[in-house]
Amino acid sequence: MKDTIIWRHANLRLKAQKKSEMLKGNMKEGVKELNNIKVQKDLHFVFADLMSKKDTIKILRDLNSAFPFAKTDIEKNVQKGLGINNKKVIEESIKCIEEGDVESLGKIMVKAQKNFDKYVAPACPEELTSPVLHKVLSDKTIKRLSYGAKGVGSQGDGTVQVLAKDKESQMVDGI
Repeated sequence: MKDTIIWRHANLRLKAQKKSEMLKGNMKEGVKELNNIKVQKDLHFVFADLMSKKDTIKILRDLNSAFPFAKTDIEKNVQKGLGINNKKVIEESIKCIEEGDVESLGKIMVKAQKNFDKYVAPACPEELTSPVLHKVLSDKTIKRLSYGAKGVGSQGDGTVQVLAKDKESQMVDGI
């Protein structure tokens, strides 16, 4: 399956997506443009429900308070973390995917999580300290079998995504 990106949730393989279907989006004046990303190597992702609790409504309410105008340093950091820093992560990720540099893509995932923890999490510490997520991210087996991992979506202790090193690593029960 050279032309696919493999998605697996826990021990269940969910979806094989053809490289030609992988898209990147660009927002311009309210219109979403989609462009193909040329995926050079298979990407083996694992998504796992952390089986914990989080309050997505509270997270989004607290983060939304930083927009459109930041009033505090924490709100300014949220804008930086979700704005310019996130844009750089997306650009670097696309470049790695198009160049087939899977190892660097994993490092970018780790960097993205650190960015979120530093700039965004302080806006909702009750939900975004994420002890369960961080326990998984620091797990020795996860680190050994993957290039990188990070939280998903609004973060918190909801879901983790892991970029496994290969198909065999992706299918290991510990990942």
